[in-house]
Amino acid sequence: MKQQFEKMMLMVQQAFPGSDVNNNGAEAIAPAVPDNNQDIIVLGGWCGPGNDKVLNTAEEFNLVEGKSTELPQLSIPRAASASCVYNGDVIVAGGFDGQAGTDLI
Repeated sequence: MKQQFEKMMLMVQQAFPGSDVNNNGAEAIAPAVPDNNQDIIVLGGWCGPGNDKVLNTAEEFNLVEGKSTELPQLSIPRAASASCVYNGDVIVAGGFDGQAGTDLI
C-alpha cells in the first residue's frame, strides 16, 4: 500500500510540477484558487437512495450566504462526471447518463 501511495504521489508531482504536495495529504497547486471564490457548482447526480434516476440539474451554492441558485439544466442527465471551469465556462465531461457511460463533453 505504501509503495502504491508513493507512486501516486510521484505521478501527481509530475502532472503538476508547480505543486506542493506533502506526505500528510495536504496539497497546494499554484496558482492557488482565490480566497474570494465562495461558490460551489453542483451538476447532475442521482436522485437519492433507492432511486436510480440520473439528474440533469445544475445549481450554484454560495458558501457564505448558504443559498442555492438554480442554473440552466444540463443537455443530458449525468452522474459521476468530471467537470472544471475554463475561461469562465463550466466544462462537463463523461459520466453516466442513466443508460450507459458517456464520453460526451
